[in-house]
Amino acid sequence: MKYTTTKADLMLLIATAFWGLTFPLMQVIITQIAPDVFVFYRFMVAALVFLPLVWLSFHKTSMRVLLIGILLGAFNSIIYICQTTGLQTIDAPRAAFITGASVVMVPFLLPLLRLGKPLTSDLFFAFLCLLGLFILTGASFHSLRSGDFWVLIGAVFNAIAIVTIQWITPKISQYRLLVFYQIAFTLPATILIGHHLNFAPIFNPIVLGVVLFCGIFATSIAFFIQVKYQQHTSAPKAALIYALEPVFALVFAWLISHNGLSIHTLIGGTIMLLSIALPDGIKLYRLKHWQKNARKNRASST
Repeated sequence: MKYTTTKADLMLLIATAFWGLTFPLMQVIITQIAPDVFVFYRFMVAALVFLPLVWLSFHKTSMRVLLIGILLGAFNSIIYICQTTGLQTIDAPRAAFITGASVVMVPFLLPLLRLGKPLTSDLFFAFLCLLGLFILTGASFHSLRSGDFWVLIGAVFNAIAIVTIQWITPKISQYRLLVFYQIAFTLPATILIGHHLNFAPIFNPIVLGVVLFCGIFATSIAFFIQVKYQQHTSAPKAALIYALEPVFALVFAWLISHNGLSIHTLIGGTIMLLSIALPDGIKLYRLKHWQKNARKNRASST
């Protein structure tokens, strides 16, 4: 089934909103649960939620889906452990800005998987989006901390994961299996990468609530949306949409803590939205201009 670019972009926007909400939620519980333990429980919940959807489809598993699932699972483990570890020493706006840097990395990774060369417009709007993100978050880099490097590593693997999904999804039809495997294989990868993982049960209701939300909405549902719909837009455009994650993070943080939204938030958010809307607007203008010239040429020929 084919989807319009607009619908695909809207669905990716919903997934990004789920991811954005995880930032203020993780800040609430980060002192109460180790990063790798949180990641493990988050993906364990997601795997259990998704299991009934693929239970009768395991016989359709191909080697390609299995291998890519393992690869994406390893990427997920690195991304979320690095991101959560970084949040222990740097604040959420700073982490959000560094994470958003993946929007600039994506165009340069396209040739590696033969997805085409980055267009000048892709690079321009990527840097425009990053500028808006810098203004929005008010990120300050007077002194580098270990958290900056942790989050940067996560951003690099996030960009690699975006391009990998763009490359593989047109080649497969079993989206649910791919989503399940990438979720499931995040668990052993987290155990291997994590260094103080323990399996103590979660009794704190706030921590449990955050784990359930992140597992169900920000992982199982959001990953399914990403795998199913990203292929119907371009990788640079998808990266721009994902870069709105800190915008949602700040909005949800405002709703949760009632902190006022600053002028930097409004200006930066506007620039980021323009970086996403302008490419489609330019394409639409060029299409209408081409159609107008085509009608003139037909009229003059008759």
